[in-house]
Amino acid sequence: MKRRRVTIRIDPGLRARFAEDFVNTARRSPQPVSIGRADGGRQIDAKRILLVMELDLDAGEEVEIMGENDEVLDELVAQLAVDTSR
Repeated sequence: MKRRRVTIRIDPGLRARFAEDFVNTARRSPQPVSIGRADGGRQIDAKRILLVMELDLDAGEEVEIMGENDEVLDELVAQLAVDTSR
């Protein structure tokens, strides 16, 4: 599996609307996609909204996204890297 690391810049973190957008993008991949804290925390299915929200990821946290589809992985990283605090 391919891996991408990114620091979450969306404020306040991966919640509600941002989580929904993230999950919808992950679902575009026919292969599994997972997300978890980069410090070695558990990886969860990035296509399941409740699991993604349950991670309770905040702005400033580094996460690791894993999957096979480069296009989807790159888009997921881009979504999390957008600074929405302004």
